[in-house]
Amino acid sequence: MSVAVLIPYRATDHHRDRALAHVTAWWRSLGYDPILGTCDGGPWVKACAVGNALARTDADILVVADADVLVPGIERAIALVEQGAPWAVPHVKILRLTEWATTQLYETGGHDGEMEKGCPYVGVVGGGMVILRRDIYEDCPLDPRFALWGREDESWGLALTVLHGEPQRLDGPLWHLWHPHPPRLNRRDPLRPESQELYLRYLRASRRAGRGLPDGREAMRALVDEARHLTCAEAAA
Repeated sequence: MSVAVLIPYRATDHHRDRALAHVTAWWRSLGYDPILGTCDGGPWVKACAVGNALARTDADILVVADADVLVPGIERAIALVEQGAPWAVPHVKILRLTEWATTQLYETGGHDGEMEKGCPYVGVVGGGMVILRRDIYEDCPLDPRFALWGREDESWGLALTVLHGEPQRLDGPLWHLWHPHPPRLNRRDPLRPESQELYLRYLRASRRAGRGLPDGREAMRALVDEARHLTCAEAAA
C-alpha cells in the first residue's frame, strides 16, 4: 500500500521555517517525500491545507503530520494501518522542547530531553501526527469551519473515534520543536468563539455516543457531513 506524508503549513516566521526544514529532512531520511499543503489567503485553516496536499496524491495511507513535530517509531504506526487498522496515533506523551533544546537538536541531531514545562504531558488524539487509510479521511476529514488555531485537532479525534473506533495508539513520545506560539486568548482556548462553539457540538455528540446512545453517533455523523463537502470559501462564509 502506498503512503503519503501530508504536512499542512503556512510560513509565519523563521523559527517555523527552520522547524519545517528539519522535519522535512527527517521524513526524507525515512524514505518519504512529504507533500506540503498550503492555505493561501484568508485565515489559516488546517483542513484546507491538508486538502491541498491530499489533492496531489492518490496514496492509500495518509500521515497527517504537523510541521514542527518528530515521532521516533513512526514506522511502527504506519505498519499497523498497513496491516488493517483504520487509523493510528503513534504517540502519547508530548515533549515540548525549549528554544535552547530545539537549537541543540538542529545542530547535533540529538536532544537532551529539556522541556518547556519540565515534564511531558498527554497529547490530544487527532493532533501532532495521525496515520489513517485514505477512505477513512475522506469519510471523516478535518472540519474546515475551524479557522486560525484551536480545537480542530480535538474535534477531529472525537469524530474519528465515534465513527471509526478507537485508534491503535503507540506509547512513544512526540518531540515538539520550539517556535513562538500563535495568538490565542490563553494557552488552551482558541482565538475564535465560533471554534469553541463548534468544538462543544463535537464534544456533546462524543459524550452521547460514549454512553451508548444511538443519537450520539447519528449527531456526529450529521456534524461531519455538514462540513465534509464544504470548500474553504463556503466554510468561511
